[in-house]
Amino acid sequence: MQSSIGSRCNVRRLVGLLSLAVLIGFGALCLRAWHQTWLSEAYLPDLQQAARERPYDASLMALLGARLAQARRYDEAARSLERAVALGEDNPELWLTWAATEAVRDERNFAWAILMAGMQHPQDAPLLQAALQRCHALPPNTTPLALATAISPSGPQSLVAHYTRGSFLNFLADWYGHLFPERSGYATRKAWALKRPSDPTVQRLWGEALLRDGRYAEAVLVLQRAYRLAPKSLRIHRDLADALYHEGDVGKAGLEYEACLKEHPNDLASLLGLGRVALDKHILQMAIDVFRRATTLAPHNPDAWIGLGRAYFNQQLDLGRSLQAYQQAVRLAPDRTDFYPYYADTLRATYHYREAEQVLRRRLQEAPYDARTYFLLAVTLQEVNVTPARLQEAEGDLRVAVELEPQNAAMLSALGRLLQEEGKAEQAIPFLETALKLDVHDVAATIALARACRTAGRMREAQAAEKSAADLTRYLAQVKSLQDAIQQHPEESILYRRLADLYLSGGEPDKAQNYLQAAELLEHNQARALQGLRALQNATFNTQTLNRR
Repeated sequence: MQSSIGSRCNVRRLVGLLSLAVLIGFGALCLRAWHQTWLSEAYLPDLQQAARERPYDASLMALLGARLAQARRYDEAARSLERAVALGEDNPELWLTWAATEAVRDERNFAWAILMAGMQHPQDAPLLQAALQRCHALPPNTTPLALATAISPSGPQSLVAHYTRGSFLNFLADWYGHLFPERSGYATRKAWALKRPSDPTVQRLWGEALLRDGRYAEAVLVLQRAYRLAPKSLRIHRDLADALYHEGDVGKAGLEYEACLKEHPNDLASLLGLGRVALDKHILQMAIDVFRRATTLAPHNPDAWIGLGRAYFNQQLDLGRSLQAYQQAVRLAPDRTDFYPYYADTLRATYHYREAEQVLRRRLQEAPYDARTYFLLAVTLQEVNVTPARLQEAEGDLRVAVELEPQNAAMLSALGRLLQEEGKAEQAIPFLETALKLDVHDVAATIALARACRTAGRMREAQAAEKSAADLTRYLAQVKSLQDAIQQHPEESILYRRLADLYLSGGEPDKAQNYLQAAELLEHNQARALQGLRALQNATFNTQTLNRR
């Protein structure tokens, strides 16, 4: 009898253990499935945050690299893809995307080495061999983009598709998206956009998803279509202006923001957008007026204060107000550090070097791959409490910055100049020469190159650099004169055009185009220059009286 009871107890225990094991296994299966669904629904910022929290998740790193490549952030993409491979991830799409990303960065030898390394895995070899054959068929002068396309004709999309198939729980994401469309995920919005191409709300949601992912050119096309479907929608119109701005069509974005403000004068997002345009186009009094209006409308909005701080700093006439604006932003958003490099500029300019160093170090804790922060920290270390140890740290920071952004002329120049000042002429010369290839108008780098060449005994090169420095000094004096005139008379579009002509004569077409667009933004057209400027002033509630000419 007791034996029978014991047997029944053992059976119940066994059934209980099996049930628990099934539940645990099902739970683990659901967790893995939801992770796959989450990967397909996550936006790029979500993936970046998850990668910081889970740096050893190989599939997450691979998908992050692919999505960064889609956003044309190739340096970050290459680092993420390399880490995915180091963590053991292995599929042909990963090797192809990584190699193509390095090719776009013009790291051709490294791209070739990646393909050869991937060939060691039999399951990957056929696709990689086909890529090598396509590369062999290219002419010697192939551009980096053409080489990348030959390596991976479908681009990063093939790798994205590999990791975003989702799972049997995809229906939950779709259900949630229908309940809360504004909180819907990436894959859900993409599917909706394909199914409902004539629905402006759906197209707007997809355009905003592309904006959030940094795929600005694609966002412009989607939002243009949405705007044609719903031309009265402020949100679509503003999203389109945002997409144009981020894609680099800043002048057109400014006109779109202005059009939004004509219909909706108190729209904060449009004001902030127009303020950014004014900053980029060096229409600094307009930027100040816009951001002051924004801080009046929304005194608790940190972006308005950050913009005002930048405007006052760029104007260089009232740095105290710039500092006050940033301090207000810090009070309103104590956990944000994205604006700290700009804040540090103002701190340094107002002789708050210790505070500048502190905010830059804090920024690096949250953004360890921010090249500009390393650069600014290095500059700050050279400005105050200079010691051999701090100069050594500055050199190390500049080397990190150059490694992160190898085509950044300012960073190359700063590193070269520091090495020259330290008496390391032979080390300095390559960095200075590369900096001047990227920016021939860098006087400081030219002078440093002349000194380094003299120290190294390269007299002919030193004399050429000295002559170039003298010519540049005269040219930049003319530039400074016109920039000062623009500060004194920011409404005079003719000054912007003269500076554009000067930049064009000096071989700086990008800067020339920038100031030409600024003139056009002020004028709208030459026949109605004053009326166009008044329209801008009305849009931003600028009450300053214009002088008739």
